[in-house]
Amino acid sequence: MRLIIAEKHSVGQAIAQAVGGHAEKHDGYIQVGGDLVTWAQGHLVDLAAPDEYKNHDWGKWSLDTLPIDPTPGWQWKVSRDKGADRQYKVVAGLMRRGDIDMLVDACDPDREGEAIFRRIVAHVGVSK
Repeated sequence: MRLIIAEKHSVGQAIAQAVGGHAEKHDGYIQVGGDLVTWAQGHLVDLAAPDEYKNHDWGKWSLDTLPIDPTPGWQWKVSRDKGADRQYKVVAGLMRRGDIDMLVDACDPDREGEAIFRRIVAHVGVSK
């Protein structure tokens, strides 16, 4: 079964309609035949803020702490903006399902869309 991941809810709905067939709406995704369509709701996974790096004293911004370069330990976190954490749980749960054998990147065809998809996949830790 394919899991199609769009960048936005409206695009996910349009993709489900284009796939065709009987659409069953669920919380955070749509099942259309043998496919599931979900959406990222923008940036679900973001870089941690400088003050969230516990092994560095980056809590207060100053010229003395620049440049901030956490290499190799970049930290990523699930966004809490506008329910993004709830949608992340839906997407992550779908990605981990045993009957999902293929992920389809249907995010916007640009660097940002590609980054949104790849960050989610990396953070969830799946390789489908």
